[in-house]
Amino acid sequence: MKKITSIILLLFVTCINAQVEFKIKNVKVNGISIPDNSPIEFNGASSVVVNFKVEFTKPSEMYIGSIKHVIGTYNSYGQFKQLIQPEDLFLAAVTNSGFSGIWEKTLYASDYTYDENGNYLVAIVTQTSGNGLVWETNHVPIKRGPLFSLNYNSIQIECGNTTSRTFTVSNSGTNMGTKSYNWNIGTGWTGIVNSNMFNYINTTKR
Repeated sequence: MKKITSIILLLFVTCINAQVEFKIKNVKVNGISIPDNSPIEFNGASSVVVNFKVEFTKPSEMYIGSIKHVIGTYNSYGQFKQLIQPEDLFLAAVTNSGFSGIWEKTLYASDYTYDENGNYLVAIVTQTSGNGLVWETNHVPIKRGPLFSLNYNSIQIECGNTTSRTFTVSNSGTNMGTKSYNWNIGTGWTGIVNSNMFNYINTTKR
């Protein structure tokens, strides 16, 4: 009898979870939209401002009851950093099909450990009555992003000076593959950028 009861409860919980959609969407980093499933990247900055929407959807006839909702981030050590005070909500049947909200939060690079995986943004809902069910959104990865350094960020060259200059790009992170970049020859100049100034580089790990 105990085994049958356990199976019925498991099927009941699975059925409820299958009917609920809970996700983070419409993510922007410093005002720029990023594609779904793309990471939030610092790219050498000490902080970034992240905008996103959290959406919890259930069938209107489904009763969940009292819940606690929290948003935060995990680093690769499994340490949770809370970004909002937990919210207490009540999801009744018939009159309620879930909740959503738009958030803006500042993330600081120093709060994260930069392994390949393990840092992510997440929202969590815990049922505080009934079966104590827990729902998590998709995990939005948080990464350091590409890190490069130049021996010249910019250089002034007098008109008529034809001496060549070498700009060296150093891979100061662990970025592999081909990275593109653009040249800006400044205002007041005309003509074509030298064909030797290639617009790509191949990089390897340090």
